[in-house]
Amino acid sequence: MLLIRKTKSVQGEVKNVWCVGREENYQILDSVIREFAGMFPFEYIHVAGDEVNRANWEHCPKCRALMEKEGYTDSFQLQNYFFRRVEKIVEKYNRKTAGWNEILKGGEINPNTLISAWQGISYGIESAKKGHETIMMPGQFTYFDMAQSENERGHRWAAITDTKRAYSFEPIPDNELTPDQQKMIKGVQGALWSEYLDRPGRFMEYQSYPRIAALSEIGWTKKEDKNWDDFYSRLTHSHLQRLASMGINFRDFPPTAIYKSGSITVTPPYDGAVVRYDTQGNEPTRASPLYTHPIPTKDYENYLFRTFFNEVSASPAVKVEKLPVANWNTSKVEILNISENISENVDKKGIWYLTFNPTSDEAISGAVRAVSLFENDELIQSYPEEKTLKSKPRLRFVIENYNKKNTYRLDFTVENKEAKESSAKVNFNCSSYLEPEVKVTSSMAENPKFPISKLEDYNAETYLRTDVPCVNGDWILYTFTNPVVSSKIDVLTGIPHHPRFIINDGHVEYSYNGIDFEKGDSFDYGNASIYPKQPVKAVKIVITGTNNEQLMAAQDLRITP
Repeated sequence: MLLIRKTKSVQGEVKNVWCVGREENYQILDSVIREFAGMFPFEYIHVAGDEVNRANWEHCPKCRALMEKEGYTDSFQLQNYFFRRVEKIVEKYNRKTAGWNEILKGGEINPNTLISAWQGISYGIESAKKGHETIMMPGQFTYFDMAQSENERGHRWAAITDTKRAYSFEPIPDNELTPDQQKMIKGVQGALWSEYLDRPGRFMEYQSYPRIAALSEIGWTKKEDKNWDDFYSRLTHSHLQRLASMGINFRDFPPTAIYKSGSITVTPPYDGAVVRYDTQGNEPTRASPLYTHPIPTKDYENYLFRTFFNEVSASPAVKVEKLPVANWNTSKVEILNISENISENVDKKGIWYLTFNPTSDEAISGAVRAVSLFENDELIQSYPEEKTLKSKPRLRFVIENYNKKNTYRLDFTVENKEAKESSAKVNFNCSSYLEPEVKVTSSMAENPKFPISKLEDYNAETYLRTDVPCVNGDWILYTFTNPVVSSKIDVLTGIPHHPRFIINDGHVEYSYNGIDFEKGDSFDYGNASIYPKQPVKAVKIVITGTNNEQLMAAQDLRITP
């Protein structure tokens, strides 16, 4: 039934594709669909069709023979052949076919087939223009397994999707479709895929609510009647209490904490919100101090703040932010030369990151270049090359000679080459971690798209993927050029922010001389920590068993001073 060649899908799986050239497979599918139709008295049967690993077919003799017989020139046509045959089986049992938007590729399909447009708004537009009834469910807005903020658990491949972003989605793109084509948009749908809902407890509810409330509103509200402020007011003044009364563990809205002029000022997310905080970098609990007034401190990086609705529901913990050091907003074709005195923002030596963050998905036109940081009018570092705003540039600077009497200036150029919106906030923040030069080696072969060098760049969003499963005896070795003084080193495995391809069985070791190693913590849900008593020369991941996956992933070390 399945191909034996071990080409991997986008999820890293193998042997998960039907062979299109095996006639007996259609007999199996007939039996499955017949039984399914007998069990469920519904109008549609969804036949999927997303993320098919077509490389299997390209290496399969039976599939290649079918392509030659039918005169096909690419494997999308083979995919179309498969789904047209599946459609006929579904029709045979008096049902209609539904499928993901990928089944539109490779040729025509039955005009009665319903399309679930998940990859983006443009795919829903394409479906409607081709005359198919369409459900709009773009992952960028309606996939509720997406993380709701940068520091929360969840996927990120589509977007960071909080309640406000979900509410911003307009299911009927009236500027792109004629009135008749608009009628093909039958509704909007959310999705919550379950692979990362195992922890913490009741996480499914946390990921669902109140985003489901936003989904409902955009489904039944006319475009001209949508109003975020009105919706948010109703949510926070009545509907959250309704959810609480129903016993639902919803995600409350987080506060905003801003550090300026030696003081942290917190803005609660709504009137009456209860905000508590921790001063040691731990997640606040219901027993933590209550925020009542601005907090004078120099150690703002150690503070975390969190909203508590009741004994069950709370917001994520948030870090203290600084105000942007620069911003711009233009829709003209123009060049902006921006120079800002950022002396008030710089308050210590260390590694600093300058980030350019578009204010919306639409405000990504243009590019930045000639980004320079000056200390007392002397150049510290410059990045002359052009970087698109869409790429959200993140630039690294090292401030070694900080003195509170020093002055700091940031210069950069923005060029908007088209009459489209270009708008961004520019933030400059000191890293909480050390970034010593390190060389990483491993017993396992790397995936060329996720090479082992990603473990040397100290970018929290990049990571290593091996090209093989991990087994007992495998290892990853981090060797520092110079011994590192640190109070704590966190060793993280898996994809950043969610536990896919983690190490289940293994431990960390560390060495003060690069030769003799001491055993540290065992891995707990993919993570382990080291608390060295001397400068560390090397850190080693030691694997003692499989993780039952097709590969494993690892991240940069997090080295606390």
